[in-house]
Amino acid sequence: VTVPASVTQIDRGAFGWTLQDETRLPIVGFIMHGYAGTAAEHYCLEYEEYGFTLDLLNQKGDSSHDDEVNAKDALIALQLAVNKIESTPGLIQVTDVNGDTVVNAKDALEILKKAVGKPACF
Repeated sequence: VTVPASVTQIDRGAFGWTLQDETRLPIVGFIMHGYAGTAAEHYCLEYEEYGFTLDLLNQKGDSSHDDEVNAKDALIALQLAVNKIESTPGLIQVTDVNGDTVVNAKDALEILKKAVGKPACF
């Protein structure tokens, strides 16, 4: 299942389940394709215990999931760094462009460099 970034809510049990003898069972190995920090990621996190996973569609640095790396993504990196917005594993993965496992001003700077066409470390 591929979920666009414009989807803001996915109801409980909407995807990844099957009925067997009137019992609802999770589909083993269910993978949702979607963007970090969206309803798709939140849905997969909700059912993580059943093995649901999210295949990220974001390119590295595209925290706003608009298919380009720009100043908006750098702002998101700074907001994550100071806990102004909710973080998720996928959003951290996309925004941590220098690979040091934390999102901070260094990531925001690298994102800005890429946005203006300068060499960046991702």
